Amino acid sequence: MRAEAHETGVDPKVVVAVAVMTEQLVTLWILFIVTIAGNAIVLFSIWRRKRKSRMTYFVTQLAITDSFTGLINIMTDIIWRYTGDFMAPDIVCRVVRYFQVVLLYASTYVLVSLSIDRYHAIVYPMKFLQGERQAKVLIGVAWSLSFLFSIPTLIIFGKRQLSNGEVQCWALWPDDSYWIPYMTVVAFLVYFIPLIIISVIYSIVIRTIWMKSKAQAVIISSCPGGKTSSGYSSRGFISRAKVKAIKYSIVIIFGKEELRGWQGLSGKGAMEGKRCRSCQNQNTSSTDNILQSHTGTCTEENRGSPPALCTVK
Repeated sequence: MRAEAHETGVDPKVVVAVAVMTEQLVTLWILFIVTIAGNAIVLFSIWRRKRKSRMTYFVTQLAITDSFTGLINIMTDIIWRYTGDFMAPDIVCRVVRYFQVVLLYASTYVLVSLSIDRYHAIVYPMKFLQGERQAKVLIGVAWSLSFLFSIPTLIIFGKRQLSNGEVQCWALWPDDSYWIPYMTVVAFLVYFIPLIIISVIYSIVIRTIWMKSKAQAVIISSCPGGKTSSGYSSRGFISRAKVKAIKYSIVIIFGKEELRGWQGLSGKGAMEGKRCRSCQNQNTSSTDNILQSHTGTCTEENRGSPPALCTVK
């Protein structure tokens, strides 16, 4: 690519920047299509089912959350990459950033709600049967906390003109040192605390299943032929449906965590609002600006520095 650029007289940095931008846009479009189409199929399948369980209710909530993530997080990122500058009013900037962070929280907290529901289903089965409203309460709390914890975003972000003349939806910090405590709090609220809760809950669930299977082994062996009714698993008197739901929920949670890499980057962009093209200053060449804007993330310390200091993250 660089050799061809030299032969045509085009700066190789521009060629690399355009290639990287194209790859990013293609990736984002694929993510958008897969996210919307995949979740639409899930929602349609659930809608067609005559019998709906609490598990399908949580799966529906996850599908809705992911669909909005595609529409708000991915699509706005695509549009922004095409336009360069942020062309919408200040209120749109704040609202978009707010809902991007809301979805970041909600995606995690719905998983926590699912874990708590499965915990009650296994550890407290009688209370679980008597508390059908619990699922809606858990989802309500998850979304309420998401909207609440995202409120600082409405204050932090706003439309502003940068020193290089660009207009961006940017964090209005008086000093970049504020990023460290803010991102630390967000990391704990979005990742570490939910991870601890989910890990503890499923450890208790697995232990409960193991203890019940051990305690009821004698009862199972006393059945004719050592067999239980078809509605119960060989692990004990825990319904196959509950065990199956536990397996599904674990797969869903680990599957969501595998996608957390992209969502973490998306959330970082939503909370930081740092487009690397702002590393430039009046003394930086336009070629370097293009390269920086599409290949790395720059901090306050290296803003205006040569491209080598703008590292890809």
